[in-house]
Amino acid sequence: MKSFSEQGFSLLEVIVVLLIFSFVSVLTLDASSHLARVFSRLELVRQEATLESFSTEWLRSVVKSSVAVDKQDLSHIFAGTNRNLKGTTMQPVFGEAGELAPFFLEIVAAESQTHIEYQQPGFERIKLFSRYEDLVFTYINQRGVKFSKWPPEEGLLGVLPKLVTIEGEERLFLKIHIEQRRMPVRDLRDVL
Repeated sequence: MKSFSEQGFSLLEVIVVLLIFSFVSVLTLDASSHLARVFSRLELVRQEATLESFSTEWLRSVVKSSVAVDKQDLSHIFAGTNRNLKGTTMQPVFGEAGELAPFFLEIVAAESQTHIEYQQPGFERIKLFSRYEDLVFTYINQRGVKFSKWPPEEGLLGVLPKLVTIEGEERLFLKIHIEQRRMPVRDLRDVL
């Protein structure tokens, strides 16, 4: 007669091993499906962050390349309120660098989000990015005085602010230094 250790596995031992193996398999497959969902959400967040980064750079380059226009050309003058901004830029989103183009930016509140829209004549309006807080434009002059509209007085018509900011309810969202000459140039009128 064979000893107990030489008889092999009993049916009960095989069932217990198969049961443990099935539990481990179920847990592994369940975890892998959750892991796949997590990775797809991470990829979606990465794509949104990349798109927001591009949109922020577009917005920054359009505003910082604004050109001061003589007050005779009222339709091209840099002017804004706390909800919209218009002007002429040398870095349009839809155009070559250095090409003068008018632009229009608007902060639009929709349901629980606020987004900034960009428009250039001859092209569709595009949404740059969204925020879950209210945003406003502010304008800062040479002396560091903040205004909610630009120009703050009639005598500054055609002059650019030193700084344009986009502020949220709790913090500064974006700060844009205008890098161009801030006083109007009369000889640009023929290319507008």
